[in-house]
Amino acid sequence: MRGAALEFQKVSFGYGEEQLLDNLSFRVQKGEFISILGASGSGKTTLFRLITGLEEPGRGGIAIHGQMHANRFGEVGYMPQQDLLLPWRTIRENGRIPLEIQGTAKKEADAKVDSLLKTFGLAGCGGMYPRELSGGMRQRVSFLRATLSGSNVLLLDEPFSALDAMTKLHMQEWLLQRWEEERQTVLFITHDVSEALFLSDRIMVLGEKPITQLEDVPIPIGRPRKRRDLATKEMVCLQEQLLERFHVDAK
Repeated sequence: MRGAALEFQKVSFGYGEEQLLDNLSFRVQKGEFISILGASGSGKTTLFRLITGLEEPGRGGIAIHGQMHANRFGEVGYMPQQDLLLPWRTIRENGRIPLEIQGTAKKEADAKVDSLLKTFGLAGCGGMYPRELSGGMRQRVSFLRATLSGSNVLLLDEPFSALDAMTKLHMQEWLLQRWEEERQTVLFITHDVSEALFLSDRIMVLGEKPITQLEDVPIPIGRPRKRRDLATKEMVCLQEQLLERFHVDAK
């Protein structure tokens, strides 16, 4: 057993009279790559807000690496849809923000960021500003910053949705390579079914509210995988089933 990196234990949550989660339990194992699919407004971002500690359950508990935390702030790394880089800071200065929050000395923080720039395809970019980088490169900086949170649990909230089609495909392959090297635990929100199929070990599908359980969809191909693997008969069938599911939910 690898052990659970994240566990919801009979969690209930709502806003006012609207109940979003009702007695929801699920586990994510260490090193898994999980995609979360659901229609707009289904509660995907709410899950992330609960995991990060921006919201607290009405009932139940959320364990990270087997421990309950009174304050989950800083216990997971988070990468939002937009890179949110500070335009007046260099790439090196943006990357060291989580280290600054942790109290790391500036010289040590800069050295740690510099040691990762090449790994993230950003060699020579430390002194540049966000406006000087492409959208894909800015997202790499955002991902680098999330990994420096010190957590092995990373929450990625539609990180490639604002990119053009070709850059998005390139970033998917880059992220998969990074994950295969590091094997961090990743929860990845997306509306893109093919993206979820390409990246994930399994997909968790959100249904109607209040959510009492997540439908668990295992990916029927192993790793390492290539883009062409999406064209296999079993993957095409699974993609059609998921697309039909969301077409039905949208009616």
